[in-house]
Parts: sequence; structure tokens; C-alpha cells
Amino acid sequence: MLTDDRGLAGPEAAASWQGMQRASSATSIKIQHLAVVGKQTPENAEGFFNTLGVQRCRMVVAVGAAPVAALVAGHKRFPDVQYLVVGVSPDPAVPAVSGVSAEDLAAGVERQVSSAADR
Repeated sequence: MLTDDRGLAGPEAAASWQGMQRASSATSIKIQHLAVVGKQTPENAEGFFNTLGVQRCRMVVAVGAAPVAALVAGHKRFPDVQYLVVGVSPDPAVPAVSGVSAEDLAAGVERQVSSAADR
């Protein structure tokens, strides 16, 4: 998961991380998170996004404006990776998950990450 500079402290990131942890427990997949350090711009976030792409992550989940923008701008560089935006995706080719409550969001992320583990 790629987050803004709040890391897992942001409410969307915390709920998403909870969903990822549940998916990990159910499927034994490894999960990790990386926070964008420094300026919260798409250009700065792109380097952090690329780090996850070259690590051959099966899925990258983006939370926060700069991480989402970096994912949308760079997702075609890593065609074997699946992507998920938390909130609204600015690109119809990149799936998104949102929820009214933290539990709804966690459940949505859990479903998507578990689905990626099955592939």
C-alpha cells in the first residue's frame, strides 16, 4: 500500500490496512506499506510508486491524493501488477474502492486484495 505522509494514521489508510491485514491472514500473502516522504506531489510520489512496482508487488493499493495520482500516471509501466485506488479513481482503467464507514472500506479492500491473491 502506498500512502501519503500520514502513513497508516490517516483514516482511509488505517481502514485499508485493516482490510489488507485480514486478506493476508486469510491467504498468507505478504503485505507492506510505504509512505510518501517529502512533498505531497504526484511527481515526488512517483518514485515511491516505482519502488513498489520494481519489487514485483502483485497489487498496489494507493491512498491519498499524491499516491493516487502517481499510481494513475504510472500504472502502465508495470502491466503485471494489479491496482486499487482508495476513494474515487480518476482513471476508469484503475479500479477503486470506497466505503461509507471504516468497516465498509476495510471489507472492500479485503475483497480486492484477496481476489488478487487468487490470481
